[in-house]
Amino acid sequence: MRPVEVNAPNGHIILCAKKDSVLVPIAKVATYAMGKVAMYPQSELRQLQQMKQNARKLFERNPGNEQRLSHLKKLRHNYERSRSMLKSLQKVGLNDSENDINNCIPLASCGRKSYDG
Repeated sequence: MRPVEVNAPNGHIILCAKKDSVLVPIAKVATYAMGKVAMYPQSELRQLQQMKQNARKLFERNPGNEQRLSHLKKLRHNYERSRSMLKSLQKVGLNDSENDINNCIPLASCGRKSYDG
């Protein structure tokens, strides 16, 4: 794998590892796989879930509540998955080091669709 810079549609440059036509964003591996996804707002999620269960009419008055609840559930999923990945990597002796992140990048490319950009 070799490092390449990719221009994202939003104008940002993303450093990726490239092998053949597969790109793996290095920062995503360093963040997601190493357990660094930010904690989701637990209290807000709990409040919205309780409101939906106990005060359904009030919850449904604001259509943004359902969208926010869905978004918070995704944040929770990402956080929990990231922590799980870190625990799995630590079990095999990998830690949050540049060398270990580089060793994880080929694993992250498994099953990825190719990129023809």
